[in-house]
Amino acid sequence: MNPCLVVQRLAIGSVPPTDGCTRRVNPPEVEAIRFVYGVGDEPTELPAGSCFRPVYSISIPVARLGGLDLDDIYEFDAALMLITLQERARQRRWAMRLEFDVIQTHESATSAELYVEAPTGVSMTLLGHTGYGMPNPGGGRTLKIATGLVHTPEGVLRLAGPYQLLFRDVDPRFSGFVGVESPVQLLKIGLSEYEFES
Repeated sequence: MNPCLVVQRLAIGSVPPTDGCTRRVNPPEVEAIRFVYGVGDEPTELPAGSCFRPVYSISIPVARLGGLDLDDIYEFDAALMLITLQERARQRRWAMRLEFDVIQTHESATSAELYVEAPTGVSMTLLGHTGYGMPNPGGGRTLKIATGLVHTPEGVLRLAGPYQLLFRDVDPRFSGFVGVESPVQLLKIGLSEYEFES
């Protein structure tokens, strides 16, 4: 695994290393998948960074056993949607990003980092002001992670592919003792057709 995003564990209530045994925790749980389209502050401005203003957000169902059909790929024609917006709203420049809401229990949030590996060339970031996500009632947190903005249908298609999420207390690129680890959560995203078309 070559992570492109690492979200640090919670510092308060951190769990000390185990006594020589690897502790298994539940894998990252993806609660939501969204395609977010927006514009810049000015009509001719290319949306970027803090100048991105979300206008439309499209959520797709997150089934526990895969997508709506049998190929286990979460699909939405996000490229066609960007083309449609750009053709109909010619007075504004449009961009799109892919977002995931990831649930982390208190047990893993205080003992492990979240590692995310995206398709090649895709950058990811943690959204929000604190850098640690939103606390959940009863403990744990929700992490809202997002890809970088894309401005063309070709850029949207480059966001498609496998996303791997893992809780671990040691960077998966390095060998050595692992105190806390979860199974890998694999999300396969398709962005050129709708779920019912495959």
